Amino acid sequence: MGLAAVAGVVRTYEGQIDIESDNGGTKITVTLPAQAAHSVTSLTALKPNGATDAPANTHVLLVDDEQSVRDVTRRMLEKCGHKTTEATTGEEALEKIADTDCKFDLVLLDLSMPGMDGEETYQRIRADDQQLPLVFISGYHQEGMPASAAEDSQVAFLHKPFRMADLQTSIQSFVAQGN
Repeated sequence: MGLAAVAGVVRTYEGQIDIESDNGGTKITVTLPAQAAHSVTSLTALKPNGATDAPANTHVLLVDDEQSVRDVTRRMLEKCGHKTTEATTGEEALEKIADTDCKFDLVLLDLSMPGMDGEETYQRIRADDQQLPLVFISGYHQEGMPASAAEDSQVAFLHKPFRMADLQTSIQSFVAQGN
C-alpha cells in the first residue's frame, strides 16, 4: 500500500502518522483513535428502509465500460438512496459533466477503459473542476492510480469487487466534508 493511500485512511479515521528517519532507516508509526475501531459495516449499516446517513439527493456519475459492473454498482447506489447517472466512456462522462442541467456530487470512475482511460478522464475533469469528488474503481491495485491523484484530497480508490458498505463509506466521507 502506498504512503498516500495510508495517509488517506489515517486521515479518514482522524489518526496520526509519525515518521522518524536517520541513516539507519525510517520508522513510521500510525496511531488511530479508539473510536475508529468500529467495523466498516457498523459505520455504514443500512437503516430498515434501506436508506443511509448520506443524503438521498447525492447524485453519482458512474463511469465504467462494463455493463455488468454498472448494473451491480447502480443497484448498490440506488439501494443506498443515491441518484445515479451512467456513462460508458471517458468522453461520455465529460459530456455529462459539461451538461449544465446535471450537477454531480461524486464521480465513480473505472481506471481501465478503452479509448479515453480513467487517468485521462480524471485529468480532463480536474482541468475544469478541482473540487468534484472522485472515486477510482479498478480490479487492479491502487498503484495503477494516476500519480497526480495521489495527493488529491478529493480522490479515493475502491478495489473491484467492492462491497456495498465500502462503496457507501467512500461516498459518506465526501458527503461528510460537505461536498
